[in-house]
Amino acid sequence: MADLTSVAAPPSPAKVDGNAIVEDPKAYNTEKATVKSEQPGTTVEREPSGIILFWLCCVSALEGLDTQLVPACQFALQRDLGLSLGHFAILTTVQMVLTNLAAPFWGILADRGTMKKKHILFVGALGEGLAVAIFAFVPNFFVMVLLRGMSGFFLASLRPVCNGLIADLTSDNRRGKIFGRVQSALLFGMFCSLLIAGNVANPYVGEIPGWRFLFAGAGLVAFCVAAGVAGFLVEPPHELDAAADKKGCAAVLSELKTVFNFLCIPTFCVMIMQGVFGTIPWSVMGNNLLYFKLCGLEDWEASILASEGTVMGMFGNIIGGMVADALARRFGYHGRPLSAQITVAIGIPLVFLQFYGIPAGSGSFGTYFALIAGFGVLGSWAQSGTNFPILSDIVPASDRSKVMAWECAMENSLANAIGPAMVSTLATGVFGYTFGEEEKSGKSLHSATALGSAMAATICIPWLITLAAYTLLHWSYPRDMRRLRAKQQAATEAQGEEMGEEIMCGLMPQRSDSCFSPSWSSTYFPRLINFAMARSSSVLAGGLLGAASLGGLAFVAPGQSRPQPVQQQVAHAQGFLASTGTSTSSTGAVQGMAGALAVAGLSVAAVRGASAASRQQGVKPRAAKSVVACRSLAKLKIDGVDLKDKRVFIRVDFNVPQDKKDPNIITNTARIDAALPTIKYALDNGAKSVVLCSHLGRPNGQKDEKFSMKPVAKVVEEKLGRPVKLMNDVVGEEVEAACADPEPGTVILLENSRYYVEEEGKGKDADGNKVKASADKVKEFRASLAKLADIYCSDAFGTAHRAHSSMVGEGYPVKCSGFLLAKELDYFAKVVDAPTRPVCGILGGAKVADKIQLI
Repeated sequence: MADLTSVAAPPSPAKVDGNAIVEDPKAYNTEKATVKSEQPGTTVEREPSGIILFWLCCVSALEGLDTQLVPACQFALQRDLGLSLGHFAILTTVQMVLTNLAAPFWGILADRGTMKKKHILFVGALGEGLAVAIFAFVPNFFVMVLLRGMSGFFLASLRPVCNGLIADLTSDNRRGKIFGRVQSALLFGMFCSLLIAGNVANPYVGEIPGWRFLFAGAGLVAFCVAAGVAGFLVEPPHELDAAADKKGCAAVLSELKTVFNFLCIPTFCVMIMQGVFGTIPWSVMGNNLLYFKLCGLEDWEASILASEGTVMGMFGNIIGGMVADALARRFGYHGRPLSAQITVAIGIPLVFLQFYGIPAGSGSFGTYFALIAGFGVLGSWAQSGTNFPILSDIVPASDRSKVMAWECAMENSLANAIGPAMVSTLATGVFGYTFGEEEKSGKSLHSATALGSAMAATICIPWLITLAAYTLLHWSYPRDMRRLRAKQQAATEAQGEEMGEEIMCGLMPQRSDSCFSPSWSSTYFPRLINFAMARSSSVLAGGLLGAASLGGLAFVAPGQSRPQPVQQQVAHAQGFLASTGTSTSSTGAVQGMAGALAVAGLSVAAVRGASAASRQQGVKPRAAKSVVACRSLAKLKIDGVDLKDKRVFIRVDFNVPQDKKDPNIITNTARIDAALPTIKYALDNGAKSVVLCSHLGRPNGQKDEKFSMKPVAKVVEEKLGRPVKLMNDVVGEEVEAACADPEPGTVILLENSRYYVEEEGKGKDADGNKVKASADKVKEFRASLAKLADIYCSDAFGTAHRAHSSMVGEGYPVKCSGFLLAKELDYFAKVVDAPTRPVCGILGGAKVADKIQLI
């Protein structure tokens, strides 16, 4: 029954990705492979393939290119068309208002499946290209306003859909890195726009101003991106919105309800708060070029400085994404908010020095260069490392594009209405900015001082509020993630119960003839296939295997005698049930359960006989949140135990397959994945430490490096996103000292438990001779294990039938099951205690010896 663990793993209640991604990379062989893993079999760690990432970066760069076209041409447009700062504020505001209004529209189309995300990106890039290309031929300001509105409408489709694809394609502990790269591409587009515009927009080509050529060229680039997306971008499978089938008013009401649900998420509200005040400064950064020209710098100097921020920001976003990922691995849900606090705290003084601390005209090119470089590298981490990954986490996969769109719409609507208007008002109305003949010639220290003062106020004050907002995430983000996990866990359990009922009651015909008759296969088999397609594979597999294995025992009469090994395992099971306070309703029920426990390996004698040590007193189980409905298999689960500040010993089954040539490579991590929900639950609920114990292979009581847990420790560390301390031993003074008073949140992995003969009670010596462990040595071994923690949790379903030392939990006052073991018992109980007849049993597995006894 050990093989069941690889297919009956419960879905992780940790950060939820839904069904947006096909976890097996092979599923993409026909679609140019969009998922890749670091190690063979490591399917949870995923990120976009190179070709998809390239085109997502191109889409992002196109957005950056457009956002800086008008600001980069401010000087030329003021000179040629007589536009004022007020006109530029109108252009910016109109574009951003249309962007913010249209973003939810595009996000809804994507999540409902009305249009493929690939097609949305194509239409957005094509429409943007048309709007920008026509702008090159505009005769007056009114047409400019219309075209910027059109541009905003189509640009709105790019970011939320692009970010939704990234979130779907990337595991949570790598999102900072991928978002950083795509955000860097956006800055690359801004850099190209600023650098080229600074040198092309102002001169004339004959009698035609250079800025017209600039807009025409930008339109051509957009057309190329649209063509590339249409031809090369492969959209991965994704989970559709649950309301995708609703039409008309019902669809509108559904979307309004979705928005209301978003607003009920505290983290979403905090993100909007920080977004409004955090975006105001970025909405006015385009004034950099004008400020440097008014300070008297040469065109090439002003162009370099205006472009430098975006260049350094590229590196900053990449660094920020990796820093945030690292902090998230180290500090959990506090890591990303901490990263944002650090970057905002660094950025405020640097910007203040640039625009106000250094008087206009006094700063040299080198001074400004250093300030901008520092800000770009250290002050631009928040978007890629914090904002986008958190938004990806707090909602199910089916709502990611929408949550990105609504958040951007809400924050940008206010930020872009306030930012440009605020700079214009402060500069002209408060600080006395003007643009006359002197300014047209290039240098005006008075206007530069006025503009710099307005910029400093517009940037620094909102960012101080943003810094305070990020602090709130330390409270809201962990809280919302716990709530989302609990909701997802409840939904998964409900689906599992529904699935079990359908398999046992709905799919099986209620008649006495053979369940393999043609009418059954033609009627119910398609329903089973459709059901499998609609449910999580792990839940389905768990239900089918659990129900099938136990169903076969209906053919064994309760009173029928069984071989001695089976009776021994029943005794172990009864001992376990007695130790956890479970009452069996009748002798017949226990006998009916006996064969199932033998086949499934559920003789959890694993956890009987407890003698509490004095230092462990005070560990009291609280009322269980959930127990198995059927009394004969009811037992205490980990969510019914108070874990706060307690050390938790979890017996897991990390007996994973290894590469034959290189044992350091794990070829399948399914058993590790199955244990993660229990481990994460313990850590998230205040456990002081988690001590993991497992066997690996058959070292027969000898310390063989080939069976070391080192490669397992590496994979567990990557999947948990936090350090895992691998001990060099299983028991002994060194291990006991390390586990006695660890730092809160410590994860410790013991070496292979089968390095000791005392684990199994038998083994082989160095010469290959069989040996047995002495009773005193076994007692000493178990006593040392009992000193490592306060609570024992059994989650090794594959070895639950073996009364090995690490499986019995001897010496622990509180013993409970993990989510994996409890889930299997749920399925067994449905067949053992209340089967719906007729019941069909299927015996399977590689180990046939115990099956023959039952047959």
